[in-house]
Amino acid sequence: MSSTPDTTQSFVVKKSLMGYSRFMVPVDNRKPITLDILHKLLNTLPLVCSLPYEVNLFSAVFTTAFFGYFRMGELVQNSCRELGHAIQVQDVRITSANSVQILLKHSKTDQMGMGVIINLFSTSRDICPVKSLKSYIGVRPCVPGSFFCHAGGAPVTRYQVSSVFSMLITKLGLQTRDYKTHSFRIGAATEAWFQGKDIDQIAEAGRWKSKCLYRYIRA
Repeated sequence: MSSTPDTTQSFVVKKSLMGYSRFMVPVDNRKPITLDILHKLLNTLPLVCSLPYEVNLFSAVFTTAFFGYFRMGELVQNSCRELGHAIQVQDVRITSANSVQILLKHSKTDQMGMGVIINLFSTSRDICPVKSLKSYIGVRPCVPGSFFCHAGGAPVTRYQVSSVFSMLITKLGLQTRDYKTHSFRIGAATEAWFQGKDIDQIAEAGRWKSKCLYRYIRA
């Protein structure tokens, strides 16, 4: 009002505030989904999903999210009408008896939409992403659109995955405030670290391009 210069808009002040904000990283209290917890989640699914197809479906979603380091928004639709970056049926291909290939067209770290191919391989464990995906593909209805869909062809949404996940966490006696669907990605990085993989291998597998990867590895 008195024509005094606005000092908050000066170059030095704006850059100083930007630098300071980088030190104010919010604390992420989400806990990782370990292989043991993942195993329990899959075993508990029949208590939450009454239909065998739904058990198959969410088993595939959870194992794919863990072993592929996926964000849930990269696997399923944001809502029934909002596609988001959900993988499509043509993006998934069985490449051999022991591997499945997924084309991720967009991601948080791929704003230009260059795309990346993610290969999932069979494991020597009871939990296997390839086995789970093959089982799901064998019963999936022959409809176009999002790869993960219900028996009637309707796409799976993030809300539906979160709801099923929260019910499972509660059934296991864990706190829903500690575990979110992003815990699969956190768990994948943490598990890889404890298996002895170096940071570059984890960064490549999880498509990290910054040091924020370190915040995903939990003791």
